[in-house]
Amino acid sequence: MSFLSFDRLETLLSAIRNARVLLIGDLCLDAYWYADMTRSELSRETPRFPLPIVAETYSPGGAANVAANLAALGVGRVQAIGVLGQDWRGDILTRELIARGIEVTAILRSPQRTTPTYIKPIRCGYGGIQQEDSRLDFQDFTPLPADLEDAVIAALRNAITSVDAVVIGDQLDPGVITPRVRAALIELAIAEPQRPFVVDSRKHIADFRAMILKPNELELAQAITPDRIGPFDRAELAAMGQALAHLAGRPCFVTI
Repeated sequence: MSFLSFDRLETLLSAIRNARVLLIGDLCLDAYWYADMTRSELSRETPRFPLPIVAETYSPGGAANVAANLAALGVGRVQAIGVLGQDWRGDILTRELIARGIEVTAILRSPQRTTPTYIKPIRCGYGGIQQEDSRLDFQDFTPLPADLEDAVIAALRNAITSVDAVVIGDQLDPGVITPRVRAALIELAIAEPQRPFVVDSRKHIADFRAMILKPNELELAQAITPDRIGPFDRAELAAMGQALAHLAGRPCFVTI
């Protein structure tokens, strides 16, 4: 096995500042609401203690987190394509992306959709003790409408010639990477093999072709051995990764 030398790694990292990367996928918002339970008093209306929210923080999640990570690494230009709702959560996520230097002009906003958001209430007690409550999720449970599919594909085709690489974040089902959008991505990846396409897909990693794949151990198992989800030793994971790479016609990197 050959390893990446320090000099080669330094060269690659230095070149990042000149890279132009397109991120397409399920742009999500992570929200943390902090409740100071030492201030809570029994409700007059119900026999429950409310959560007195004293602080809230927001950050990009899902594919938006990948875009944020690319920007934090120093990638010269990061452009995002996705679909957000016409809601306050979409406003916050857009601001968070802009604050990180990510181009948002190709992000679509639609009253037909909900901005995917994961709200995590954090109960805070005496002595700095914290405990996370059940998460509150906002997401769509209906497929992306055809007109928005058309708009996503048009944005993709419009942006592709001005970027060096494409990263796909396929997290939600249903989400932005519909079968039609996936087919358009595959078509573009086949047409220009010199432009790397890298995909992270929670449920459909085996359906992508001509792209570099990045499944985790569970996603790999679901794609190759759906009747068995583990545990797997390193040799088994390597064999499954090679099988998936053969299907895609590109390398497969498995995270554990």
